Amino acid sequence: MEGCVAAVTTLGGKPDASGKRVDYFGNSNVIEQAGILGCERIVLVTSLGCGKTKDAVTPQVYTVLQEALEAKDKAERDLRMYTNLDWTIIRPGGLKSEPSTGKAIVSEDIMAAGVVNREDVAKLIIDCLKSEGKATRKEFTCIDPSQQSSYNSASAVIAYKL
Repeated sequence: MEGCVAAVTTLGGKPDASGKRVDYFGNSNVIEQAGILGCERIVLVTSLGCGKTKDAVTPQVYTVLQEALEAKDKAERDLRMYTNLDWTIIRPGGLKSEPSTGKAIVSEDIMAAGVVNREDVAKLIIDCLKSEGKATRKEFTCIDPSQQSSYNSASAVIAYKL
């Protein structure tokens, strides 16, 4: 990251042999090194169900993902509390590996829920990086209202204009 203006971390996965989760330890290391190496911006991609969006997922979903969500929460805390970088947190809903729909949004609505395609998340990360401060120190849910399901509230979501 030395010499880079911005860093993006999407780290996540199962615990390693020692039980450590990259969701926390890996992301925390990226956050620390970005600051040390002079990055000005960082985008941390975590998950719906982290931070203030905990109630946006069903209790059953939270229980299944609890260990990962708690680790990602700790990484978000480190980003907010221990860095002077311009940061953005993006919390995608359920991730799909389909082609981009071009209809995904970011929202500050903490109860927004739904799914989103990975390719659309990548495009919204780029939009955040190019947003000229509009995404600085913001926490966004990322969903695709065109892919509504029975468990989301996307029809009531207001998209954040980057």
